[in-house]
Amino acid sequence: MKAKTRWGKSKLLVTIFISAVGLVGGLIGIYQFIESETQVNVTGKWHLSLTVENTTYAPYQGLEIGYVFYLQQEGNSVSGHGEKWWENGEELPFSQHVPIELNGSIEGRLLKLLYELVGAERDSVGDFDLLVESSGDKMSGEFSGTAADSSGPVTLKRANSEYCESICS
Repeated sequence: MKAKTRWGKSKLLVTIFISAVGLVGGLIGIYQFIESETQVNVTGKWHLSLTVENTTYAPYQGLEIGYVFYLQQEGNSVSGHGEKWWENGEELPFSQHVPIELNGSIEGRLLKLLYELVGAERDSVGDFDLLVESSGDKMSGEFSGTAADSSGPVTLKRANSEYCESICS
């Protein structure tokens, strides 16, 4: 008689354990589905505008710089390349375009990019921490870089989107 009681309790514990594992697995699956659905694709041509708010070099203070670049997203990895196109709203002569290389990752709508600028006198590096809007056509955040220890706000607009203003032509 005691053997049946022990088996009954063991069977109940096994059933509870299997149910708990199934529940946890189901919740993980739902979470992964929701995360994949909220992931945006940033592949394409972008126009970036940044303002130097903090710097150790006074002439950079308040400088507005614009870049045009292309991003390629594969899963969570993002890479890109482009050039500096304008300063303080004025388009630069082609000889003054500075190449920029980007690499990073995206998690949901948070994009983190490391960049490298190839300057005339020296190279500089830095990062962009960005939040992609739900439309996928605009991003905003902060940048920081080694060129004169600069940092400030940054906005990106996808080329050929309703958000792209006159600078995107």
